[in-house]
Amino acid sequence: MKRKKRHPMKVTRIELANRVAKTVGFTQKDVKRVVDAVFDTITEMLAEGKRIEIRRFGTFKPVKRLAQMRRNPKTDERKMCPEHYVPVFKPARRVKDKVKAGRDEI
Repeated sequence: MKRKKRHPMKVTRIELANRVAKTVGFTQKDVKRVVDAVFDTITEMLAEGKRIEIRRFGTFKPVKRLAQMRRNPKTDERKMCPEHYVPVFKPARRVKDKVKAGRDEI
C-alpha cells in the first residue's frame, strides 16, 4: 500500500492558532479556543444553509449538487447519487492576489 505524501506547506489548526497568538500577544490556549469557535460557527452556519461573507477574505456558501448517475470504474457498477449540498469557498480578490504574488516568488 502506498503512503500519501504530506503536503510540505500544510498548516494545522494548532499551528494557525500558535501564529495568531504570536501576532496578537494572547495565550495559545485562548487563541486556540477562539479559532475552534470560529471554525465550529462557520460549519454550523453552512449546515443551516447560510452564506458567510468575510470582507477582504472570501465567501463560504453551501451549493446544491444535483442527483446524478455515478459509475465505479473498478466494477463498472452504476449507482444514483442523491442531490446534496457541499461547502464552497470563493476567495476575495485581495486573497487571490496575495497568494499569486507569494507563489510567484517560490
